[in-house]
Amino acid sequence: MKYRLFLYIALVALLFTGCKSSEKVISESVKNISGEKAHFSTLLDNYPPYASFSAKANIAIATPGGTLSSKATIRIIKDKVLQISIQPLLGIEMGRIRITPDSIFAVDKMNRRYIAEPLSSYKDRLPFDIRLASIQALFLNRPFLLGQDDLSMKDFSQFAYTRDKSLWKLSSKAGSLVYDFVTDESCRIQEASMGAGNYKMLWKYSMFNRQNDSWFPSRISVLMQGMSKTVRLDINYNTQEWNMLQNLDFSIPVQYRKMNVSDLIKALLK
Repeated sequence: MKYRLFLYIALVALLFTGCKSSEKVISESVKNISGEKAHFSTLLDNYPPYASFSAKANIAIATPGGTLSSKATIRIIKDKVLQISIQPLLGIEMGRIRITPDSIFAVDKMNRRYIAEPLSSYKDRLPFDIRLASIQALFLNRPFLLGQDDLSMKDFSQFAYTRDKSLWKLSSKAGSLVYDFVTDESCRIQEASMGAGNYKMLWKYSMFNRQNDSWFPSRISVLMQGMSKTVRLDINYNTQEWNMLQNLDFSIPVQYRKMNVSDLIKALLK
C-alpha cells in the first residue's frame, strides 16, 4: 500500500511542482558584461554534452502525513525519455514512471493499474510549458532555458546576472514564471528555483564529486509548494553511468486497469 502511494506522489511531484524562491539574497548588480560572459562560458563548460544517464538511487518523499522511502533506478536518454523504477524490496520493481517528450506514464504493478496521458493535457493547468528537457536538466544539475532543449553562448542575453561575492545568480522569465540558478565559485549549480503564482519549487544540490571534466552532485533535495500539501523529495545518487544507454523498454500488460492523473491527485490531496 505505502509503495503504491510512493509511486503516485512521485508522479504528482514531477507534474505539479512550483518553486520556492532561494533563501540567499544576491543583491550586488553586476555591470561587467565581459565578466558575465566569462562566467556563463565556464558554466556551459562545466556541463558538457551527454547522451544518456543511469543511476541507482535512494529516494524519500516527505509529506505532512509522514515519509516514504525506496530504492530506485533513474534512467535518462537525452531529449527522449526519463524513467524511474521504484524497487522497495530486494530490487523487485513495484512501479515505474516514464516521461517522454509528449506523454507521461505510470505503472502500479502491485495493483495492476496504469496511467497514460499526453503532456499537452496539462499545459492549460500549469503556469509554464512542460518540457522533457527541463525535467531532465533538473535531475542532472544542469542549466536550461524553458522551451529549449540545449544552451549555448548565444543564450547569454536570455539571463539577468547578479553577484554576491563568489555566488552568481542567473535569472530568466517565461510568461509569469520566474526561474533562476545560483552558482558557486566553481560555476557549479547549487540551487535551481522556479516560481509562478502559488506554484513554488526549490532544487538544492550538494555532495559534489568530480567526474571526468565536470562535477556531479550525489544529493538532491527538492521542496515543492503550491498544492494543498507541501512535499519534499530527496534523491541520493549511488552509482552513476553516462552514455551507456541506447533505448529503454516499457510495456503495459493488457490486463491492467487505466486511471487518470486528475482522479489520482484528488485522492492524494484530500
